Parts: sequence; C-alpha cells; structure tokens
Amino acid sequence: MSVADRVTESRTTLLALGLFLAMLALPVTGLLSTFHLGLVISAMVLALFALSFNLLFGYTGLLSFGHAAYFGTGAYTLALALDGKLGFLPGVFETFVPALLLSVGVAGLVALVFGYLCVQRGDIYFAILTLALSMMLYETMYTWNDFTGGSDGITVLVEPIELGGLTVNLIDTGTFYYLALLVLAASGLVLWRLVNSPYGELLLSIRENPERAKMVGIPVKRYQLSAFVIAGLFAGLAGTLFAVRTFIVTPHTLHWSMSAEPVMMTLLGGPSAFFGPIIGAVVFVGLEQVLSNVTEYWQFGLGLIIVPVVLFFPDGIAGLVRGDDSALADARAYLDDIRGGDEPGIEENHHE
Repeated sequence: MSVADRVTESRTTLLALGLFLAMLALPVTGLLSTFHLGLVISAMVLALFALSFNLLFGYTGLLSFGHAAYFGTGAYTLALALDGKLGFLPGVFETFVPALLLSVGVAGLVALVFGYLCVQRGDIYFAILTLALSMMLYETMYTWNDFTGGSDGITVLVEPIELGGLTVNLIDTGTFYYLALLVLAASGLVLWRLVNSPYGELLLSIRENPERAKMVGIPVKRYQLSAFVIAGLFAGLAGTLFAVRTFIVTPHTLHWSMSAEPVMMTLLGGPSAFFGPIIGAVVFVGLEQVLSNVTEYWQFGLGLIIVPVVLFFPDGIAGLVRGDDSALADARAYLDDIRGGDEPGIEENHHE
C-alpha cells in the first residue's frame, strides 16, 4: 500500500469514526423529533440495503434488477417465524434474535440458488434473470394467501428482549435507532474490510475485465456467485430491520420498484465510493420526504434530479465531494448550450 493510500485510509477511518460518534449522540441532543429520528432510521436501513447492492454493482460489475428478492425474503422469514407459522422449527425461532439469524440465513440461501442461475449469463441477460426471479418470488408471496397473507401481508410484533435483567423494547424509536446504527456500523465495517482485501481486489479485476481475469486463472463465476450470496445476506439483514420498523411485511418488499431503490441510491451517492450508497440513501430519503410534502408526484421530481446526476456525474455526489472537474465542465457546457451560449467556448471545454 502506497503512502497516499495509507493517508486516504486513515482519513476515511477518522471520518467514519467521527460520524459514528455523532450519530450515537444524535438522539440525546434533542435536535430531532421522534418523526425525524424515524426518517434517520429509514435512511440507515436503506443505506445497508444499498451497500449490499453496491458490492455487486460497484465492485463486481453486476447490475441486479432483483435485489429486493433477498431484502423481502429476510423480512418475510422474520415475520413468519415471529408469527409462529414456521411450526416445523423449534419454538426458539419465535423470538427475535434466533428469528433474525434464520432470516439472514434464508436470504443467503435464496441468493445462492438465484445467483447460481444468474451468473451463468452476463450483461443484460444477468439483469433480466435477476428481475424475473425476483418477480416470481413476489407473485408467490402475493398469491399464497393462507401462508403469507397475500396483499394484506403479515403483521410484525417483536416482544421485548430480556438481556441480563435489561429489557430492550424495539418498538421504542430511540432503542431501535441504536440497533439500526450498530447493525449498519458493523455491517459497513465487514463490507469495508471485504472490499479492501485481496478478495475485493479480485472482484474489481473481474469488474474491469472478466475475460482477462478468466485467462489468468481466476474462477470468475465462483467469485461472482460468492459476491452475490454475501450481498444477499446483507440485503436480508436490511429486510429484517425494515420489517421490525414498519410493523408489517407485504409483497411490496419483493416488487421490482423496491429493487429500483438501491439502484437509485447508489447512482445518487456514487458507486465508485464505498460510502456513496450511504450518502445516496440519506439524500433519497430526504428528497422523498421534501418532494412528497410538495406534490403527490414526487417520483417525477426525483427523476428530474437523478437524470442530470447520471448524465454529468457518474461518480455521484461522492464524485462532487472529491471534485470531478471534467464532469463539472461538461455540465456547464450543456447548460451554456441550452441557453444558447458561445459555441467555441463549449467546444473548448470538451477538447479539454
């Protein structure tokens, strides 16, 4: 590792630690109401969802349009276990922690099966396969009324947890805030170490040139499948948090529109930066809240914001923070062109 890389890693570590400490103190500062604290929780849950997606997209080069399959599987498994509908399992799985571990495991198992099928083909075929398999799962949950509740879904009620004489009530917003924060921090640390390890370097080499990676002896499909399963595990974990927070699980958690959310968050924040999806999740939740207060067609406004970001800032908001001069120059040239600006100046920017 070069000196510049060590400095960058040290700065990133200090920034992450400072942000974590600030987030720990946030509920006790009284700066946010219970409602706004709930929005922060939603952003953290979706940030974990987006981080899991970016392990596939940003680091392995696999665009999944069905990532909600594992998010929804985690949510549904938790709801079914807590509701006692998995009677073939020991009763211990009707309590939160065992049910959560079971949910993450089932999500990983589904990712293993789906991933094995999807990595057999690349490019657009991979994306379509992920979408098709996810929608098959959605249709199953939607129509299996006796087991899943159909369109009405399943209510999620978590009993208070007893930990050495301490009662933890996850229905309380403040308590759940700290659970979501600790899960996001721990998951982020695991994923950070993963992508900055030799394993992560291999994923990046596969992303850049899978054919060349295969030629030098790297088992490309095996590594793609492993990344697929790891991403599914963390997406399932995010789904369990989502289920507890919303108190209900419906087929929407498996719908293609849910799969689109981590894609948009990652593009907003920047797929080339590890913390890009987290930034994107915060911006996405904030924009959704602001725009939905202005108009019921808030998705249209969100689209108006995402389109120029994708066109001019492929590295997202993280690229802006780093200072993407070429993207800024292209954006200025485009705006000058719209306003009927000086053509020679525009060409000059492009030549630069």
